[in-house]
Amino acid sequence: MHNYKRIISIILIGVIVSLSFAGCIGNSEMINETKALKDGLTEIEIDADSYNVIIEQGEEANVSYNALKDANINFTYENGKLFFKDESKLTFLSGNANREIRITIPKDKELTGMNVETDSGNITISNIKCEMINVKVDSGNINMSSDIAKKLIAKADSGNVDLNGELESIEADVDSGNLNLSGNVYIVKAETDSGDITINSTKSQSEMRLNLDTDFGNITINGKSLN
Repeated sequence: MHNYKRIISIILIGVIVSLSFAGCIGNSEMINETKALKDGLTEIEIDADSYNVIIEQGEEANVSYNALKDANINFTYENGKLFFKDESKLTFLSGNANREIRITIPKDKELTGMNVETDSGNITISNIKCEMINVKVDSGNINMSSDIAKKLIAKADSGNVDLNGELESIEADVDSGNLNLSGNVYIVKAETDSGDITINSTKSQSEMRLNLDTDFGNITINGKSLN
């Protein structure tokens, strides 16, 4: 009888705790902030915990982000450099809110540097000119299209990396996921632990400088399998 009452008590406590958690998650209120980036944007640095990051071409340079209302956002914009970091101590009680950072850059603007990192989220960059791009995700995908960069460094622990554009020098490291490169690809140093490497370049294989390695995956260059 005592064991029966104990089991009932444990079940009731579990239900109450679950409902409390659900209430915390459901009450996660979001805010949206938009800021103009005047006086010549040149550099971007983003250190995001659980955000999707989108950097794209637009009419004006500005940044907007969705964040939890009580988030501890460290945002600065000085001397052309944008810095964003959410320093909140996020837990599973924060819920799966739609945290997003979106930056627009005018068509004729070329940046000198871009450093973007997110733990759990996707990074999408499109139609941007930048001398040096460094992107990293722990769990998420990296997608870049129609971009121009002299040097690109991309790292994904768990996720796919898709790059398309005029990319002079690429260093890519993917632990678990596929790496797809296309466009005017020239110098590539890339490796995957578990995933395929696929390159479709406007240059022939002999014109490219390639250093490729995969532990468990296939390597394909312009439609030709190398392993």
